[in-house]
Amino acid sequence: MLKTGSPFPDFSVLNHDGRLVTGAELRALGSLVVFFYPRANTPGCTLEAKRFRDEAPAFAAAGATIVGVSQDPPDRQACFASDHSLPFALLCDEKGDLYRAFGLKKYLGLIPRRTTFIFGPDGRLAETFDSMLNAGEHVDVALSAVQRLNSGTH
Repeated sequence: MLKTGSPFPDFSVLNHDGRLVTGAELRALGSLVVFFYPRANTPGCTLEAKRFRDEAPAFAAAGATIVGVSQDPPDRQACFASDHSLPFALLCDEKGDLYRAFGLKKYLGLIPRRTTFIFGPDGRLAETFDSMLNAGEHVDVALSAVQRLNSGTH
């Protein structure tokens, strides 16, 4: 897994709209919250994504952009985004390129991890939260982290 202080990785993947997104493009946005989830439209992942959706204004006020990532194809991600009115990009990591770039390993060797990475405005990893069972807590940890980072009290 990426270590604190690591730079935001370089990559190119499709988003839920089928548009190519690069790491450089995202890095230019400033502080980033990148949450990896196992599979679109499953109960825990839906809870997590909806919590990020509901707190999106607070993340924006704190100066952070939210990005979701799963190994689902664009059509499944597009349905997930539409079904739940998700206001952020969902990246489609079908080949596992992002998974490897972020240094993730599958849970029990089978299930994609639920891990959230918080990058500061300098493009470096500030904090990571990994919990398969506490999907909603990812939002609380990430929001607290970006508020500290962007207020200068870390």
